[in-house]
Amino acid sequence: MKKTFFYILLCIVAFYMGGCESEFVPFHEGIPKGGFVRWDAEVESLNFSLDLTAEDNPIFEAPIVAPSDNVSNYKLSFVLATAAGNFGPFDLLEIRSLPAMLTFSAQDVADAAGVELANLKGRLDFDAEVTRDDGTVFTFNDFTGDLSNPGQRQAMHFSVGLVCPSDLAGTFDFVHTNQVTGPGGGPCTEEPLTGTVTWTEIGPGQYSTSDGTFGLFPNCWADDPVTGITINDSCDLLSTSGSDQYGDSYTYKVISIEGPVMVLSWENTYGDGGTVELTRQDGKDWPQLAS
Repeated sequence: MKKTFFYILLCIVAFYMGGCESEFVPFHEGIPKGGFVRWDAEVESLNFSLDLTAEDNPIFEAPIVAPSDNVSNYKLSFVLATAAGNFGPFDLLEIRSLPAMLTFSAQDVADAAGVELANLKGRLDFDAEVTRDDGTVFTFNDFTGDLSNPGQRQAMHFSVGLVCPSDLAGTFDFVHTNQVTGPGGGPCTEEPLTGTVTWTEIGPGQYSTSDGTFGLFPNCWADDPVTGITINDSCDLLSTSGSDQYGDSYTYKVISIEGPVMVLSWENTYGDGGTVELTRQDGKDWPQLAS
């Protein structure tokens, strides 16, 4: 719970310097209205995947809206991220009137990328260009970090995973080195740190984890393991989604794979991280994952 104590300490300091609560800032004040597009708030959840194992030509479909009526064009392009590298960007579609239903199929993506549908593998990283009535063009990079908050439901920069047959579930022995912590953490009581972690399949190409920090939270923060993140396998492209109990997101980067042993580095948005060697207890070889 050390992170909680650290946040409380910051709040106490802020109180004596003017209070914990900051002045309310209206939604996107200072940003020209209509300069971005977001997912319709009436849709509680969206499936950001195209499951090629369940359908021959799966379809992504989601409603998009603009905050005001001065958006005249929404242009979407994507980069195809694969274990062999990134390809693109490729133009996919344009929408000239909002609100609208954003719809595309796996075949549409394959055609845009110039590949056969059977060879479409990896992750689709999308970027949008929004044009206002006055001709001003906005992209995701034109906004502050506030737009990245999940509560904004922005449809300017997002990823869709391609689901292929996946077999990453299991229990693994880990050796954790190079442990680092964000502000207020440590010292870590054990280095290197050893233990086990279990990945459990929760959907096609998706896995929950029994400990997203591979023991670092208990070892360096005296805190509970991270269980809120999801590990995604997009046709051998490893990524994570979701957040921990503090709202921080995670990045796993594959360093090497040799038989049943995978070495990866990880970090979260708070500044924690480390290097982990994962050995499969079932003796299977890891697929040739990349990140």
